[in-house]
Amino acid sequence: MKILQVVHGFPPRQRAGTEIYTYYLSKELAKRHEVHVFYPTLENVKEPILVSFNQEGLILHELKLPRSKVRRFLGALFFENTYINREAENAFKTMVASIRPNVIHFQHLIGLSATLIKIAREFNVPTVLTLHDYWFMCPNIQLLRHDYTVCIGPEPRRCHKCWIKRRSEEISELLNSSYGVPQSLARKSLRLVLETLNSPRKFIERENYMKALLLKVDRIIAPSKFVRKLFIDYGVPEDKITYSENGYDLRVFEGFKKKNKYTDRIVFGFVGGVSKHKGVHILIDAFMNIPDKKAELRIYGDYNPKSTYVREILSKAKKNIKFIGRFEDVREPYSEIDVLVAPSIWPETGG
Repeated sequence: MKILQVVHGFPPRQRAGTEIYTYYLSKELAKRHEVHVFYPTLENVKEPILVSFNQEGLILHELKLPRSKVRRFLGALFFENTYINREAENAFKTMVASIRPNVIHFQHLIGLSATLIKIAREFNVPTVLTLHDYWFMCPNIQLLRHDYTVCIGPEPRRCHKCWIKRRSEEISELLNSSYGVPQSLARKSLRLVLETLNSPRKFIERENYMKALLLKVDRIIAPSKFVRKLFIDYGVPEDKITYSENGYDLRVFEGFKKKNKYTDRIVFGFVGGVSKHKGVHILIDAFMNIPDKKAELRIYGDYNPKSTYVREILSKAKKNIKFIGRFEDVREPYSEIDVLVAPSIWPETGG
């Protein structure tokens, strides 16, 4: 059987939770089936290029999209660009017509296009969708308001105001890090522009469209009972959505041993992307009052040192808080810490 996995990133280029899960699932399926993976990357190209190649028993289809900051800035101003991408549509049509998969498993469509579900139906290919977050119901993805408090649920007019505020923050930070434009100055102007270009009507249209796409998928997988109930309450029929925890190949920990500690301090650890919704700032604030001699905090995970958020938490960190950065071997952090901490401030889908 030919299985096509569709995801917003793939190792070794991107190594977050969804990407790693897709990698291990694809590798396991490849023992019995022909597995293809379609994903985007940002490159120094003028036009989109689809490149296919074999890697580790998988057939990868990498859609290289232009990295241009000007293009990203202009595209970020229009709300519909957050879930519709005609370039991704065209590349997907070409690839599906070429490989003719027996089933398509959509892991995530952010950075691609939600419309790929509709295209799969046009080719009469059965589809599966895993809900790794709340992107189909929440334009901000994590069910967090613009001020990073937990949202009780989507409502288009409320989502309009929330998205405008969050997007103005994101673009103003991009302008500040790339061109030195003061964030406070850019933020106010951007809100006016975004409100002019994106009416509340567009948020009603998105909700209706994304709900319709959910109903087109043959089978939806929810990695927790909480997520399943949330989407059933949102309008997904109970018989369409299945609860199934994300699997993980625990064989990677075979022969696992903890390293001999060089210190008597308790070593606490965070493992994951260093971003605000993961609550790293809360963990650091909590750690500030712990005496250096008593404990150490290690933060494992990729981060952008230019982002305002990372600069703020780096400036706070005292000497017993260490930013380790990206790691290749998943056993590395767990062999070096005593206690794992998950300080997320969003309702984790597999938490």
